[in-house]
Amino acid sequence: MKSWLWIFAAGIAGGVALGLIMAPVFHRGAASRGAGWGLKTGVWTGPDWRSRLAGRGPKAGSRRGGQRHARPHTDLREYFESLSGTEELYDLNVVEAVRRAFQVTMFSEEEARAGLNILAELEQNEEDDELYAYAAGLLLARWAELNGPEAFRYAIEHSERWKYYSNDIAAVAMTSWTETDPAGATEWFREMLREAEGDNSREFLRADSVQEALFTTLARMDREAAHELATDLGGAMRFGSMEVVARNAASEAELQELLSGTEGTHPSVHRAVLEEWARRDPAAAAAWLEANPAARPDRTVFEVARMYLEKDPEAGVEWFMRQEIHAAHVPLRLQAVTAGLARQDVAAAAEWLSQQADDPYRDDAERILSVHLARSGHWAEAFQWAAAIDDEKVRTRAAWTVLSHGQTAEHEPARATIFEAGRAAGFEEEAAVWLERMESR
Repeated sequence: MKSWLWIFAAGIAGGVALGLIMAPVFHRGAASRGAGWGLKTGVWTGPDWRSRLAGRGPKAGSRRGGQRHARPHTDLREYFESLSGTEELYDLNVVEAVRRAFQVTMFSEEEARAGLNILAELEQNEEDDELYAYAAGLLLARWAELNGPEAFRYAIEHSERWKYYSNDIAAVAMTSWTETDPAGATEWFREMLREAEGDNSREFLRADSVQEALFTTLARMDREAAHELATDLGGAMRFGSMEVVARNAASEAELQELLSGTEGTHPSVHRAVLEEWARRDPAAAAAWLEANPAARPDRTVFEVARMYLEKDPEAGVEWFMRQEIHAAHVPLRLQAVTAGLARQDVAAAAEWLSQQADDPYRDDAERILSVHLARSGHWAEAFQWAAAIDDEKVRTRAAWTVLSHGQTAEHEPARATIFEAGRAAGFEEEAAVWLERMESR
């Protein structure tokens, strides 16, 4: 099923129809009347929902009522099987699918588990994977609302069933659980990371989509709890989680509050918040960073500068160049500024670089500039900047990179232009080999 179909159907159902599936009308009082799901077979044992609605609403075949199925789906397994091979919107009765999906919101734990097991037993074609993944996501999300730990124990044990959709399915369920029981989901996540045995569990919990689902939902409901959990995590998870928390901050004032609450924590926590602030207002983030040198490792300076250069190149360059950085990172700064300017105005980048000290620090910046000039078709200037590189190996590599951007020159005049530009800049051998390869294609 195409991705645009998911979005369309999900929009219709307001998120309830994520799976575009499911079952005849089910309600909690059904068992008292002898109705319910046969958990082993998936068969509805009560009266058909259509018969209960008989006499209400538009008549079958009317304009509002639409066409009835020749035979209503009263079997969950049968309904899943009927969806096999569905790829396009017009292959699916969306209203029927939304109606069935809505009923999953009233499933018990046992029914949600039974639905997942039935789904797992069905033989799936490759084109069914997406649709069945949505069905599994909806069922697991309902189960997680009722009993998060059990639902996720099942998800971890059976993640291989859902192939490359397993993390996304778990993320849908994590959102539902966190909205229903934020404290329970948070504590479970923390404990599982601490105690999980086996790579399967750890990798499952470390998946970006699962983390993002937890922290996005938690940040929306309880920012302090999300902040506390993010700062407690280690390694890449710490930065990624704090990045999600920062992204969900409603204002710059909230971002500043997050920064003030991260004193004494790992530098990556500051960096995550500052990067988000820089996306919104790079000048303000840069000013804060400059006024707080303790929170200013070079990596953070580079990230803020990158976004500053995108929004305001002139001010960004001026700010970046006056920051104190480690001597080993000076060449990297030249490269970053050159690349940042060249992405917006290659002529301005060339003018700026020509004003910098002519020393070996410039080699890689000159290589970067030559590539950007080649991409924009300025062949003579590209080769001239490549020829200005002091290090022979870097210079030769730059020449071949420039020539590689001429691979699309199918016509003789264009090839001749590139060849002559390279030869004039002193790359006679490289240009000759390139031209011979192009003519032999």
